[in-house]
Amino acid sequence: MSKRFSREHLRVAIFLSGSGLSVTGNVMAMVALPWFVLQTTGSAAQTGLTGMASMLPAFLAGIFGGALVDRVGGRRMSVISDIASGLAIFAIPVLYLTIGLSFTQLLILVFLGALLDVPGITARRMLLPRFSESANVRPEAMNSSFEMIGGIAGIIGPALAGVLIAPFGAVNLLWITGAGFMVSAAAVYGVVPAEPAKEANPFRVRSYLREIREGMTYLRNDAMLFAMAVQFAVNNFVTNGFFSVGLPVLVYERYGDASRLGLIFTLMSAGNLIGAAAYGMYGHRLRHRRRGLMLAAVMPQPLFMLAFVFDAPFPVVLVSGFLIGFSGGPIGPLSVTVRLERIPEHLRGRVFATFSAITAVIAPLGMVLMGVLIERYGVSVALLAGTIVYLGLSIALPFVRSYREMSVMPEPVGGG
Repeated sequence: MSKRFSREHLRVAIFLSGSGLSVTGNVMAMVALPWFVLQTTGSAAQTGLTGMASMLPAFLAGIFGGALVDRVGGRRMSVISDIASGLAIFAIPVLYLTIGLSFTQLLILVFLGALLDVPGITARRMLLPRFSESANVRPEAMNSSFEMIGGIAGIIGPALAGVLIAPFGAVNLLWITGAGFMVSAAAVYGVVPAEPAKEANPFRVRSYLREIREGMTYLRNDAMLFAMAVQFAVNNFVTNGFFSVGLPVLVYERYGDASRLGLIFTLMSAGNLIGAAAYGMYGHRLRHRRRGLMLAAVMPQPLFMLAFVFDAPFPVVLVSGFLIGFSGGPIGPLSVTVRLERIPEHLRGRVFATFSAITAVIAPLGMVLMGVLIERYGVSVALLAGTIVYLGLSIALPFVRSYREMSVMPEPVGGG
């Protein structure tokens, strides 16, 4: 192993570890924030509104942030995103423990903390081909490694949050969340070479709006990518309400123990990690069977979700959570690999972010709707409604004709 080879792999490891800390902060907040709202308000509707505040920025940032990533570069955008998120999260315990924190102020800070999440994750994904080339790693393996880091963070973060809430309180966990963002910013800043902005003034309004339109147009004209974005939008509409609002309420009412919520999320993330790892090892052999892999990942999900709808024993709930994560594990790296293959390099930031905007456009509505349904009809009925909608998605997916292109290797895209 050459010295240069070792150094490049060390840079990749530091980059992935930093990204993992950022994700760890986010997934800890997934446990801490809804638990904090339930403890202080006892309201499922307000828990849903908090979830909406965390998801609503994804659409806005996806539309307007992608072109900014292309202009200022992946390194700068990743660092800016993490610092902004960390400061917003730090403000929640600072205000709560000093002068007090109103629910409106909480919503604003949650909104601000999530505002640059999409540009941040887009920026880090834009850096993956550079690391893949410099470290001589297959794209499938590099993309899977990135997604697997999210799985590892998802194992550690929820379990840690669930255990620490009882002795320290939900609001105090946000100190750790904010610190994770700051360390992630430092890691990316340290290992990614500096890159010049694409133009002297990256905020020129007229050309900026033109580039946003270019990203939208490209995605609209690629039927397969557009269909995938719509699929993910429906998926997020259901799953964000189901797991970010419905599941915390279910655990709060049924068990009253945050550690069980953390354990469920941990098992889901462990399954996701194993599924993503399997794609990383064997995905290059399945390039002509991607459509079948996508269908196999999505179609069993409603069956596993039924364990949460009905009063299944807790071990069955844990197994179902693991299977949901495992079956969905290949989806992330598969979709990233397909997008990187089909989108020209000079358009990737704006098209990736526009893709994320579409996937996020109705997710906030799903979270609010879940909270309203829980308060009106109870958590079991609300979760059943979400499962039925997801069943409709799984039935419709095999009939999406453009997905046949997913298994066809495209012509290499240019760097523009």
